[in-house]
Amino acid sequence: MIKQAIVFAAGLGTRLQPLTNNKPKVLVEVWGKPILELIIDKLIASGFKKIVVNTHYFANQVELFLKSKNFDADIIISYEEDILETGGGLVNAKKYFDEGDILIYNGDILTDIDVSDLWNKHIESDCLVTLASFPRTSTREFIWDSNNVLCGWRNTLTNEYKWSNKVDNYIAMPFGAVHVVSTNVFNYLPTEGKFSLTPLYLEIAKTKTIKNQIVENTYWFDIGSIDKLQKANDFKK
Repeated sequence: MIKQAIVFAAGLGTRLQPLTNNKPKVLVEVWGKPILELIIDKLIASGFKKIVVNTHYFANQVELFLKSKNFDADIIISYEEDILETGGGLVNAKKYFDEGDILIYNGDILTDIDVSDLWNKHIESDCLVTLASFPRTSTREFIWDSNNVLCGWRNTLTNEYKWSNKVDNYIAMPFGAVHVVSTNVFNYLPTEGKFSLTPLYLEIAKTKTIKNQIVENTYWFDIGSIDKLQKANDFKK
């Protein structure tokens, strides 16, 4: 089975302005390289042979950058005329994937997660989706039962809860924006349009198994804002 992935790179990067006034977020440099290059290098080093990159904002810059690199993988661009969010972006790229599993990686995340381990754990569990959770502080968290099966979501600021299957004993952990899905997941997604995966995962979890993979002793950075980008850069100093 070919190891294949999609990197979400279509975002506007408004919280990174002025750095993104004339370039896409994924070409902003961190640790001396564009974040997109760091992510692709990581995936290739982990054995991924097909990598789809969705584009929208300054899409031509992303395409030129990818063409300028001699990546040892099949790099495919999935252009979006309008931003389709995570779910719509995945569905729009469906035609580029082989049958099998797909690793999904947000283009503004830096982490030393072992993506091969996440991939293998997903295959071993034979579930529809496996989400990577990173112990950290966040106001939004997925809720997992004692078997690490998704059963809900909560917002710790507003005390809002959304349940797929309500349980009394649970753990709550923030999602790390790295996950693996079976291609069967497309059977449970809209066939087109703009939509996020998070609320759909909660709906799917009512009848299908979505598992949690807790990732510890790793770093995790969201470089989606100037402050967070600085924290990531300070980490390497």
